[in-house]
Amino acid sequence: MKSKKAPTPPPPIPTLAEFIETCRAEFRFLLDDFGFQEARSSYPDEPFVLRFTKDDRWLEVYGESYGTMASCRVGCGTRGLYLIWLVPEALLPKRSRQRDQMGQLGQIRELGQLAGEHAKDFLSGDTSRFVRIWDAQHAPRSQKTDSSRFPP
Repeated sequence: MKSKKAPTPPPPIPTLAEFIETCRAEFRFLLDDFGFQEARSSYPDEPFVLRFTKDDRWLEVYGESYGTMASCRVGCGTRGLYLIWLVPEALLPKRSRQRDQMGQLGQIRELGQLAGEHAKDFLSGDTSRFVRIWDAQHAPRSQKTDSSRFPP
């Protein structure tokens, strides 16, 4: 008879202070390396959002699902994409039990690492790949040729 393992307890839900502190720490490279500044969120009524801007480019980190998830969007003007679209498909984080248990703060750490590794062109001011991906996602269905990701 197999003994059942006790289920792993979910990670604790972070406070707003922990969320902001983790975002600032994990995305500090935006300020130090790329000249971004922390800015007012585009969602002023939502406290679990931290926004960084430079010129017309922006990056926002969002707390979601009542403190259990995090996501990140990058944008230029009014056009935005989830950060994950700038990550080559072969390098996307794989789903695993460990990733499922990392919690919101762990996801913020992972998003910071992904932004630092795969969005350098965008963060440096070269928005050509961003625009190519955005245009492909927003093209009329008749003009879409391939739904696969674009190479870096």
